[in-house]
Amino acid sequence: MTRGSERLLIVGIILILLSGAALTFWTARNEDSRLREDLLSKCRLVKEGFSADEVAGLTGTEADLSSPGYLAVKAELMRIRFADPPIRFLYFMGQRPDGTIVFLADSENPESNDYSPPGQDYPEASDALRDVFATNQEITEGPAPDRWGTWVSGLIPVTDPGTGRVAAVFGMDIDARNWNIRIFLAWLPVIIATLILL
Repeated sequence: MTRGSERLLIVGIILILLSGAALTFWTARNEDSRLREDLLSKCRLVKEGFSADEVAGLTGTEADLSSPGYLAVKAELMRIRFADPPIRFLYFMGQRPDGTIVFLADSENPESNDYSPPGQDYPEASDALRDVFATNQEITEGPAPDRWGTWVSGLIPVTDPGTGRVAAVFGMDIDARNWNIRIFLAWLPVIIATLILL
């Protein structure tokens, strides 16, 4: 092989590697965006199954434990969680006048170690979650850690029909490991194609 051929081969390998890396990055970003939109779509659909008046009536106190409204919301969250295993947690959160974020209702069985009773503080609340209460805008966030694990979350505001203010935020958590696996499977063909070209 001549020196010129060697240079062409090296240039070709570099071009293949750079193209493969760029396409991998683009594929990963595209898949992440698609998954986030899918998560928000699922959040919107699930949230519509709850009465805004009922959610706005949750107080985030122990009194809710005997409230028919809370019991109905709790039972529906548990039913949806059971019916859709990729969803790890479903919940409604509220914000106290002092800014503290608390759980109003979650999808866990009360016997579970992961259960959050009404009124339980959520000190891990991110600025993004607080912004949903302030701006009335839905978002996805994560992967982000808390005491239960690392999650990608869809967060949707629930507006009080009477006052127009954000009465609660509906959240849906997906395990970040499953999320990353789905992104990996999306760009795996690009990696394989790059290796074949090399």
